[in-house]
Amino acid sequence: MIAVVTDLGGKVTGAHRTWPDPRHRDKAPIDTPRRAMGDLLSNAVRFGLGSGVMAACEGIETVLSLRQVLPDMPMLAARSAAHLAAIRFPDTLRRLYIVRDNDPAGNNARDSLIGRANAVGIEAIVLAPRLGDFNEDLRRLGVDSLRTLARVQVAPRTSPASWRWRHSPKEEADGIRRRARADASHRRRGPRLGLHGGGSP
Repeated sequence: MIAVVTDLGGKVTGAHRTWPDPRHRDKAPIDTPRRAMGDLLSNAVRFGLGSGVMAACEGIETVLSLRQVLPDMPMLAARSAAHLAAIRFPDTLRRLYIVRDNDPAGNNARDSLIGRANAVGIEAIVLAPRLGDFNEDLRRLGVDSLRTLARVQVAPRTSPASWRWRHSPKEEADGIRRRARADASHRRRGPRLGLHGGGSP
């Protein structure tokens, strides 16, 4: 499986490759079943056109699993917990669903994204799996269980009609200024250390 990594403007910055095992529902039994190349930090593999609402995940498999039950939700795969913590926000973003993995690295990425989002006026909402991640939920618990779990966490707050968030020109200009300041500060500090996700480096 080959996935394209892009920046916010849609420019291709890299590629992510995964070798699956055609005989089993898993990655191929080789030393490095995932590899990536290019300019990867702060960029992502994108699914759908994000506007006011978007979901951010660690892995491509997580996105593909969630889109089985939320097919219209714009999503991105950052490819690892460290890269998830460092994603750039679109200027139009008003609500961010943080799709966490159930491990310490996922917790750190969640906390970092919540802080960054709140600092620029973006509502951050966490989506949590029952097992290790939403892909494991799909494989072990089934699509009906995944649908119930995802929609219970999403439905009270949003719906497909609201995924194209409408905002005034002043709100948009204010958001652009906040993000520019936050991006400059984030670049000076660099991403938080100590995050080790399941994706490629």
